[in-house]
Amino acid sequence: MYRRFGIGVINSLLNVSLGTVTASQRISDTQSGFRAYSTAAVDSLAADESIGTGMDASTDILYHAFDRDYEIREVGTTVYHDVEDSNSYHPVRHGLSLVHSILTTVERRHPILALGVPGAASILAGVGVAFWALERYLAWGTLPVGLSLLSVLLFLVGTFSCFTAIVLHALQNQKST
Repeated sequence: MYRRFGIGVINSLLNVSLGTVTASQRISDTQSGFRAYSTAAVDSLAADESIGTGMDASTDILYHAFDRDYEIREVGTTVYHDVEDSNSYHPVRHGLSLVHSILTTVERRHPILALGVPGAASILAGVGVAFWALERYLAWGTLPVGLSLLSVLLFLVGTFSCFTAIVLHALQNQKST
């Protein structure tokens, strides 16, 4: 049961990061290692040094295929996970490494979305908490230190996140020109 849940989370994250949200575009099993490739795709994959050699290679291959508009077709198959010693990797550790790989790729490809939007939300939350602290100060006459520190922390984290997103976005655009 936990494997199905984990695969569902990984499939959803990868599909969202690829922009395949409609049913016709969506990849139902992003972690299936049972794949067939054209000769051109094999040559292209072999030349791409960004594809990992570990368990996250399956996600790297899908990013590669989408970047190059390769046709992806799925054919149903049956998978049995209850076979003894079928995998040498612990499923939770494997899942977390895939989630990390997907989030790192999203951060690299879409820094404004991955860092800028949460950063802006953090800034707004910091301002909101600051107003809440100010309201309490005006009502009680004492400064709520915890709320004040929280507002400063949220504001600073958001600001750094937004600046990082802007710098990464600029570097990404500079690299592509």
